[in-house]
Parts: sequence; C-alpha cells; structure tokens
Amino acid sequence: MILLTGASGFIGKHLVTTLQNKFGKENIVCFTSAPIENVNCVLHQQYQFETDILAKAGYSNIEVIIHAGSFTPKTSVQQNQLNDCLGIINNTQKLLGLHLPYLKKFILLSTLDVYQPNININEDSFVNPTTFYGQSKLYQEQIIKQFCNAKNLTCSIARIGHVYGPGEEAYQKLIPTVFQKIIRQEPIEIFGNSADLRSFLYVEDVCLALSKLVNLKEAPELINIVSGNSISIKKIVEEILSITKSKIPVIEKDIKNFPTRSLSFDNTLMRKYLLEKEISIKEGLQQEWNYLKNKYA
Repeated sequence: MILLTGASGFIGKHLVTTLQNKFGKENIVCFTSAPIENVNCVLHQQYQFETDILAKAGYSNIEVIIHAGSFTPKTSVQQNQLNDCLGIINNTQKLLGLHLPYLKKFILLSTLDVYQPNININEDSFVNPTTFYGQSKLYQEQIIKQFCNAKNLTCSIARIGHVYGPGEEAYQKLIPTVFQKIIRQEPIEIFGNSADLRSFLYVEDVCLALSKLVNLKEAPELINIVSGNSISIKKIVEEILSITKSKIPVIEKDIKNFPTRSLSFDNTLMRKYLLEKEISIKEGLQQEWNYLKNKYA
C-alpha cells in the first residue's frame, strides 16, 4: 500500500490518478488536510497528528511513502519566505514520526533548485541553492536519507524539473502566463533574452516516471526527472500562438541588467530507468490549451 502526501497540489492531483490506475484505488491512501473525492484519505490538521493515526484508520500496512506535499513557491518572491520554507523541514520531521512497521521505501519529490544554475545539469552537478526554498529542500533530502539509512529503508530522491500541463495556472510561470494573456486578449510580454533556453516536461510524464519508482529495485538513490529537450522562450511563445491560432502581439522588452539564463539537462538516468520517451512539447501544449479553454469558457 502507498501513502501519498501533496495529492491536492499541481503534480499531486495528477499523480494520485496515475497511482490509482497502476496499483488500484484500494492500494492508495492520501495523507491530507482536506478530503479528496474518490480517494482513500487520512486527514491531519496542518501536520498535527498522533503517530498511530494511520493504524487507527486501518492503514498500518503502508509499504511506500511518496512525499509530494511541500510548500512550493508560486512567485520568485515566495522562494525566500523563511517561515514557509522552514515548514518544509518541520512537516517532514513530523511525517517521519508516523508508526509504519511495514514501511520499505521512501520517495521524495525534491527540486532542481538545489543545483547551482548551469548548462547541462545532471545528478553530479554542483549543489548550491541560491534561495531559502532550495536550501530547505536540500536539507529535507538529507533528513530523509538519514532516516532511511537508520531504518534500512530504500530511499529515492526525485529532483523534479520544469513541469507544465493542466493545473499549473496557479503559478506565475511562462506557459500558463502566455495562455492566460491570450484568453484575456492582452499583449504578451517577454522580458530579457527570448533566446534563453528552457526544458519542460509534461506533468503526465512526471507521474509515469514517479509511479515506476515504486517497484524499481536497482535505481540510483538520486534521479533528476527532467526533459532532455531544450527550447527557447521565443519558440515556446510561437508554439503557443500557433496552437491557439492567436495573433496577439508579442512585445520583447530588453531590460538593462535583466538576468539571462539558459537551462538544459542531461536526463540519461531518467531515460534509462524511468521514462524512455517524452510527450512532445507541441502535444503537451495542445492538451494544456484544451484544458484552459474548457476551464475559462
């Protein structure tokens, strides 16, 4: 049986469906602060609970924890909100206090923000978080590694890359921002260098990769779940305009001292162990557009 945290988040909403489809609804339990329809749930109050809460609910036979629940910044400013970032560590410590005698594996969803920004990042790239959020996630990784070593559990750290798809509109990111501008018939503004590269992985691909981690016996402890296909900001906007058949004007603003940064990733380990083929950016953008049209129609 699998215990999932964070099932109400962007990735979590997709992940719970993927896990149910693969392992059966009866084998998935969400540890959450609010009920989720058609899902087995055990409720806590902002991570306040007794250590035997799962046993009392009839779920003492948890073998795998997937810890997707975490404060995730929606804007660049939120990346340095100290109290929210400290909550990542405090809530993880409380989660590790659960009485789970049958636990065998712990899977953590971490972030690429632990790395020093660079080109062609892989699992051996230099770790140097530049925000409180990145620092908190790196410390969270260390806590879980130590816990798993002490308990002789399998530990899997999945550092998640730039994810897109239905549900990301709550975040001030490039793709949902451009879609929303088109829906509102507002000009699209690109700040800085539109030639900067980004690498986007569709959310369903992320969930498929994570679901494979559950039963994988010989995977490395750390795997980046990222796209290996880089695309410029300008090309992303052009793809969106093509898909939406929009003629909204695009304004490129060359701001003095605006930081330019290209991001690309080596996803050799992910392709070897978890996901051989990615959904194309064109197909993924089309699916997100269909979702947003229905949502805001």
